[in-house]
Amino acid sequence: MTFNIKGKWQSIAIDCEEGIELDQLQGLVSFEELTDYTITDGTGKVSEVTNRSKNKSVKKAPKKDANKVEEESTVENPHDDGKDNMNMKAWDSLQVPEPVLKALSDMNFLTPTPIQSLSLVAAIRDRKDIIGAAETGSGKTLAYGIPIIQRILQLKADGKKSSKRKWDKANDKTEVIKETPSKKRKHEKGAKPTSSTSDQKSSNKTTVDNMDNSEVAESPVYALVLTPTRELALQVRDHLRSAAKYTDLKIEAIVGGISQHKQQRLLNYQPEIIIATPGRMWQLLSEGESHLQTINKLPLLVLDEVDRMIEYGHYAELSDILERLPERPLRQTLVYSATLTINKNKKVEMKKSVKKKLSNEKTFDALIEKLKLDKKVKVINLIEKDITVETLVEARINCMVDDKLSCLYLFCLLFPGKTLVFANSVSCIKKVVDIFRLLEQPAYPLHAKMQQRQRLKNLDRFKSSPSGILFCTDVAARGIDIKDIKYVIHFELPKAAELYVHRCGRTARAASEGMSIALLSPRDIQSYRNITKVLNRDIPEFPLDRSFERDVKRRMVLAERIVSLEKTSSREKSRKAWLKTAAEALDVTLNDEIDLSVNARSENENSIKLARKMLTTQLKLPLTTRNFSGNFPATNEILSTPRSDDPITPNKDDSIAGIEALKKKNKRKTAARRDDSIVGIEALKKKNKRKTVTRRDDSIAGIRALKKKKKQKTAFKKK
Repeated sequence: MTFNIKGKWQSIAIDCEEGIELDQLQGLVSFEELTDYTITDGTGKVSEVTNRSKNKSVKKAPKKDANKVEEESTVENPHDDGKDNMNMKAWDSLQVPEPVLKALSDMNFLTPTPIQSLSLVAAIRDRKDIIGAAETGSGKTLAYGIPIIQRILQLKADGKKSSKRKWDKANDKTEVIKETPSKKRKHEKGAKPTSSTSDQKSSNKTTVDNMDNSEVAESPVYALVLTPTRELALQVRDHLRSAAKYTDLKIEAIVGGISQHKQQRLLNYQPEIIIATPGRMWQLLSEGESHLQTINKLPLLVLDEVDRMIEYGHYAELSDILERLPERPLRQTLVYSATLTINKNKKVEMKKSVKKKLSNEKTFDALIEKLKLDKKVKVINLIEKDITVETLVEARINCMVDDKLSCLYLFCLLFPGKTLVFANSVSCIKKVVDIFRLLEQPAYPLHAKMQQRQRLKNLDRFKSSPSGILFCTDVAARGIDIKDIKYVIHFELPKAAELYVHRCGRTARAASEGMSIALLSPRDIQSYRNITKVLNRDIPEFPLDRSFERDVKRRMVLAERIVSLEKTSSREKSRKAWLKTAAEALDVTLNDEIDLSVNARSENENSIKLARKMLTTQLKLPLTTRNFSGNFPATNEILSTPRSDDPITPNKDDSIAGIEALKKKNKRKTAARRDDSIVGIEALKKKNKRKTVTRRDDSIAGIRALKKKKKQKTAFKKK
């Protein structure tokens, strides 16, 4: 007897965690499942009917014409654009989901970077562990962000299918089974059902209710991304949100410096992706936060800038977090950094200059072992010998330690644009920011001793200003991606060469151009030698026009004087306030010497006001060259504003205003000279009077002495 099977085939997704590896199934296209089918014998009788739908009767779908099918398949989506699809063809072979492709086209990411093209297929299709080493600004965030989004979407879709199957099984149980004629019972109208049937209905109702409760299960944490700094975590969150904006995924960041209660409220929304720093993540885990307790079944883990976490001293918290996570069959691990070296034996190490201490090397090796990566881990090494990007221009400015501020200020005037200035200490940044604000420059600080709110505010202000200057420590050296940064200036060279590379990586990102300039003083020679050893080349000198250095130094001297006077006045205020509180607590009266400090403070404030007035007048005047006399101004001897692209055609109004200002300045100088000459003449007269008096006295005494000598000589001759 022959049987005919008619039904619908549906493709199903397969998890590699169930023991099936896609590498072993060569030539496999997909798995399919027969859901709705009918089995008929040769006579045409139906022997078995299976349908997942609620209706018992199976209706054959009417045949559609080929023309109608073609019409339905060619319906255009109003949101899709033909040009975008043509431009996004470079992403087709990387198995990127459609909502992410749409977001990438909105962000104008038309082609993948090398690190993305090498890692996406291995992470999405093969689900391998990946260790990636690539230069700064190479697109590492999307290299692990796209696989995360794709995997979560697939896991959620599989979860919906499994819940639907459970629901269908529960509905199959509730169907009334046909009884045999011997056991069939005829019920009269109005007769009550038996207890067995009522029990069966109640049991069926309870199973359906249980299915409803199981369907509304809490969504766990699907992916955890650990970063060394707060700013990097917030930036990764923004990047992933923009990549997943056409999905329903929730992404949140957990960092220090922000209220813990506020972050717990964010976790109550049950985000699928969490970006965190190790310290705050460990704190919330130890306090037993409910949503984070699901990380024991975490399917995805990402470590961004893993070597930097060890340098910041987060190894204890990081190891504690890793102990709570599942091992390899259930978890996929992605490790990325810009300062990793990979041997021929695929052994991952830190760079030699990063290995300052033996403890760092040991902790890094222990961390790699604790991750328990797969033996078939995919290793991607894109760090070349040049280390820095080809579109980056590097240069140095030789100067003395005292001339660094004037060189920096002159460079910012000559070449305006978004600029990052790096220093090694917080005190240096505070001082330089105060000076540049007095010089009417848009300066914003960023360092570790600031509150997180103030950090974010300064970052937003710097992003919005076209010619802003961000003075920061090495907190901003890694991972921060700000558009249109033209210049990176090393006010103080770092001791480690890797920090220099990461600083330079803040500009010339995503194939754009940028410039890195190092202010080299005699104190920075040793660190400069270390950097050139790693780069295997010397950094050329930048041709800075120092003809305007005279006026720049005048402004800088006044600004430094104001800053020092304000510091002394603030110290005096705090000292007097402390003495007052101490005297009131001890019931002691203050001495007269302490009251004298009030007069000293008033004199200090007057000198500050006078210096500020002088600085404002200096800032209103244009910058002039050394040989500029003021009588016949030339076009290349006056700099009233930052240089334009065409210095041959200056603004007439600016030159006239500069000449008038110079005339006023000369008048003031002549008036001051007259006053000085009058005062000098009077002082000379007084001095001459004193001299004449002393000469007269000297002459009288000399005459008397001569008379005595003559008398002595005459007496001696007589004898």
